[in-house]
Amino acid sequence: MMQSECVKDLLIRHIIETSLNKGFQVQVLNGVSDHLHALIRLKSTQTLDKIMQHVKGESAHWMNQQQLLKDKFKWSHRYYAASVSESHRSRVERYIMNQVQHHKQQTWQQEYEAFMAKHGFVVASDDWD
Repeated sequence: MMQSECVKDLLIRHIIETSLNKGFQVQVLNGVSDHLHALIRLKSTQTLDKIMQHVKGESAHWMNQQQLLKDKFKWSHRYYAASVSESHRSRVERYIMNQVQHHKQQTWQQEYEAFMAKHGFVVASDDWD
């Protein structure tokens, strides 16, 4: 969990910079203290699993090396991903950029459960481990 806007901003900048070195593009990245949302453009030869391993593993290592938090930084082992059509891209970009305001109204867990229910997905009991 990030404890300040400054730390969040440093982490976001770091993820964006290192993504370019790894050959994928984080187009939009923003979030709040307990999670981030990203719009990432992948090449046809790249897998989401490998991209997430890099983003989470490398950024957690960097955060801990920098000692930006008093406790050890770690990501949840879970993530949610969906593809976005070009026609919905600007809507998704706005949603990501407005995370702070959005989460004043509902928590990430409330949003996740509502999204899953709306689209008919079952929330597994171990989704919060």
